[in-house]
Amino acid sequence: MNSFTKFLHQDNGNVAVTSALLALPILLSVGIAVDYSQMSRMNSTLQNHIDAAVLAGVADSPDGDPEETATQFFAAANDQLFTNEITFSPSFDENAGILSATAVTNFNPTFMKIAGYNNIEIEVVASAINSVSPSASCIYLMHPDAEHAFTMNSGAMINAPDCGVQVHSENSRAAAFNANINPNFDEICVAGFNVTNNYGPISPLKTSCEPLDNPYQNQIPAPTSTNCDFSNLTFGSGPVNLSPGVYCGSVNFNSGVTNITLAPGHYVIRDGSWNVNGSKMIGEGVTFYYADSSLIQFNSNVDVELSPPTSGPYKDILFHEKEGLPESYLSLNDSINFELSGVLYLPSRRVQYNSGSQHVARNLTMVFSTLTLNDTNWDLSPGDNNTASNTNETVRLIK
Repeated sequence: MNSFTKFLHQDNGNVAVTSALLALPILLSVGIAVDYSQMSRMNSTLQNHIDAAVLAGVADSPDGDPEETATQFFAAANDQLFTNEITFSPSFDENAGILSATAVTNFNPTFMKIAGYNNIEIEVVASAINSVSPSASCIYLMHPDAEHAFTMNSGAMINAPDCGVQVHSENSRAAAFNANINPNFDEICVAGFNVTNNYGPISPLKTSCEPLDNPYQNQIPAPTSTNCDFSNLTFGSGPVNLSPGVYCGSVNFNSGVTNITLAPGHYVIRDGSWNVNGSKMIGEGVTFYYADSSLIQFNSNVDVELSPPTSGPYKDILFHEKEGLPESYLSLNDSINFELSGVLYLPSRRVQYNSGSQHVARNLTMVFSTLTLNDTNWDLSPGDNNTASNTNETVRLIK
């Protein structure tokens, strides 16, 4: 066998060459894994730092400069950790109380360069909000400029230490407090700069205050139909049992009626009013809708126990009305007992509670145009779903 033939039959070095060729992708895979691990740690560290920066910045609002505070905080956190340049861009939405930020840098891999990745951009984002989560409000009075939009006359005794009152009137005499009253509220926020005060110092009263918005505007669905099911009814005596439906015209409950029992459901009142005289009305899981300026007029010596549904589209809604109605008056006179819960959403009504009105309410929120209390005795606590008054701040991440 000649020398050339012997060369062709030699295989001693083939194993080493083959092993070296097979090792290259394995080493490359390990190297890429190392690069990826380092890039993930950089991304995680940047995310932690930007989260902390926006939290520090938003906590500095509204008195400080949240964008500058966040920038300084972020720069200090990353000063010794990254050699590559980092672009930090904060943006503060003053109306929403939200501080957002973006941080961008480049990662320089070692092994990924073989695959053509010389620089890999890393971008992280974060947002934080400075919100309020304090005591709740029971009463919202929405008239924008009424004089004495909230009035407590002599004998108005209100025990509502966990409730706030939001008075939107900017009138120079937006509220009135007379002698011999008990304004025991958590807060009375009046948009106007002045009130009529014949009572004396009222610790929860704040003038030139920014009241909370109507929490239920355009949030409660209207009934699907307002076609009349019942019209012009009169009940003279004995017990009365009613079913849900659309009640049109005048519905009168004379003083001979002993008990009015309402089956659960939605009661629509249009083109007239219910007049309740000296009866006991009981309804559990009921909702009343005023399709126009119609209403239920509770007159002397009534005993009322009403509660709203606990589930469904009208959960917690006891009374509501069509949006945008013209203003009208609603008077509630001397009552034996008035136990209500849920939401009384009647923003077009100027409501007046007259002499002897007894109002016991747990989990109640009232939205009226104005409210006048005359010789009333109320014991209130806030509803489960109403919004908060402006007292405590909560800073939290939202992104």
